[in-house]
Amino acid sequence: MNQRVLLFAIFISGLSSLAYACMMSWEPPGRYGLCGLIAVIGAPGLFVSAVLPIVLQGGHGGGPLAEMLVVSTPINFLVYASLGAAVRGAWKILKKRKRRAKAAFDKD
Repeated sequence: MNQRVLLFAIFISGLSSLAYACMMSWEPPGRYGLCGLIAVIGAPGLFVSAVLPIVLQGGHGGGPLAEMLVVSTPINFLVYASLGAAVRGAWKILKKRKRRAKAAFDKD
């Protein structure tokens, strides 16, 4: 995998966790500021971190903020790293098709 894709995934997962912590700690309830808008990109990891205690412990979803962020940050990293790899692979395929189509057009 490309180093830029990995760095982007690390940045996005860390940023989403920090924004979620900011939203839960400092913003008044019911008010969505910048932290709330940025925290939306961390939703996949947060959903899994809320479901994981239900599956493993049989308790209610959620948990302490630190526990949720410890679980959600690596999950978000994997989600965004795999998404970046998929986009990069699709981009290579599209570029290859464009080159072939251009070569076939120039041949005629």
